[in-house]
Amino acid sequence: MSIIGQAFELMGELGKRVPWGEFKKNELQNLVNDIARVGPEFVQFLKNGGRVEVVVAQFPTWRTVTLGLHQSAEAYASSIEAKGKKISTWARQWLAKILFAKEPTTIELVRVRGSDLGQTDVETRAQIYARALARGLDKVPAEVGSALRDQYDDQPMGEYLLVASDPFEDSGGSLDVFHVCRDDGGTWLDTDDGHPGDRWGPGGVWVFARRKQ
Repeated sequence: MSIIGQAFELMGELGKRVPWGEFKKNELQNLVNDIARVGPEFVQFLKNGGRVEVVVAQFPTWRTVTLGLHQSAEAYASSIEAKGKKISTWARQWLAKILFAKEPTTIELVRVRGSDLGQTDVETRAQIYARALARGLDKVPAEVGSALRDQYDDQPMGEYLLVASDPFEDSGGSLDVFHVCRDDGGTWLDTDDGHPGDRWGPGGVWVFARRKQ
């Protein structure tokens, strides 16, 4: 089969696996408009036989959190607020939908900037996640957002951490991920945009899980 035929075959297979239902209005057009930037990466993908090149990098464990210490949204909220921390309206709504670990489980977290993952320009959440997964990191369970906020008592002023879980849909139909931050308004568990087309710069700070060997 010619290289063009192989490319069409691969693109057809990719088309079947794309979660089209996740795309919102204008997001697909944004992806089409971005072809000039992602085209060279796709060419390299084809040259590599349709395989993603894995770049192994070592990142130190930033801290550990324990999941399953609380078994309900109310228990988490009470523990977080008893320490003077705050929960936004959107974060509280999602907290009520989380499936919590049945028993205490420790997870190692890695704190990385997009630039640590090789990011040089604004990229989508999916692109950033793909970079992290290729470097030995994994997405975290959604409970990590609430567990981190509950157990992270010494967060420095001005720190803003995006929790790299699968996105969730809030009551307004938006896809979000948790973030934990400390600013002049207090120490917060809040949410941030998680749509496939939303983009973050290389300076964005993400919390991933260290992959278990």
